[in-house]
Amino acid sequence: MSAARARREDLVVASDLHLVAGDPDLDDFCAFLAARAEDAGTVVLLGDVFAAWLAREKLVEPHHRAVLEACAALRARGTAVVLVEGNREFGAARWAGRAFDAVGDEYAAGPFDGRRWLLAHGDAVNADDRAYRRWRALARSVPLQAAIGLLPARAGKALVRRIERALRGSGARYRTRLPEKHLEAYARGLAARGFGGGVLGHFHVEQRRVDDAADGPPFELIVMPDWRSTRRSLRLAPGAPPRFEAWGPERPPHPAIVAVDERAGRASVTLDRGAGAGAGERVALGSGHGPDVRMARVAAVDPVDPRRLELDLDPGPRLQVGDRLHARPGRSDP
Repeated sequence: MSAARARREDLVVASDLHLVAGDPDLDDFCAFLAARAEDAGTVVLLGDVFAAWLAREKLVEPHHRAVLEACAALRARGTAVVLVEGNREFGAARWAGRAFDAVGDEYAAGPFDGRRWLLAHGDAVNADDRAYRRWRALARSVPLQAAIGLLPARAGKALVRRIERALRGSGARYRTRLPEKHLEAYARGLAARGFGGGVLGHFHVEQRRVDDAADGPPFELIVMPDWRSTRRSLRLAPGAPPRFEAWGPERPPHPAIVAVDERAGRASVTLDRGAGAGAGERVALGSGHGPDVRMARVAAVDPVDPRRLELDLDPGPRLQVGDRLHARPGRSDP
């Protein structure tokens, strides 16, 4: 039996594409999906596949269509495709049986590595963001979804673009650092439900958190990086520990912001690892939320902890957890 065929029981997870019209990453992602027909029994898209998607047929644009067709082709070759809805998918259940085998808020899988796993997008983890939770409930309500269905195609597509812009800026104060206490509470809740592991998207910062509780087996919570910035997916396989894999040419993930304080064109950021950038260098701040970047100059690097930087920012969208710093050695301001 070939190694690829032996991996047909594996489950592969990709998260947070945030694809937009004319996206330069679209073809690469569709190729990634096609390749999973050789080595995965199930592919789970862990939310935010598009920057925004009101999943009505009349509102499908070319970048939506390309992914939907890639998913349908993957299903036709025998690999199940599951969409776990994120905060940017609305009404996607109508595509179950066509592009997807299943659509929902969560997906239970396993056992893998001797454990049952629960996969969710993660946008509802932060219980402090009550305004977002209210908006989420409204956006998914039957009356509002029915109203969207009545919109002409042009008005509906204009609404999608407004939602894309609004989602980037919403709940900014809850996106300045990882919600540690809520992630811990979420993990405890899954363990109480009998799961041995959980996988979340949404936060864009790759993490593996193991809770070695004295009264039970270790529980592992895995936080996914965004696929756009890293080309990394997660593989769950029978009898093997979870592992991250890179797609395409080797591209070490750029450092991700784990905490940020932005005020009046200046930002204090903490990265998940050092960036190798020095004072005076120009850097690019890439967002997993789209192909655009924001430029900045490194004003200072903490001499004790090189993960901490002061940045002078060019105009652009507010920084948030999960944005990545791309150092450009040799380029500095006069």
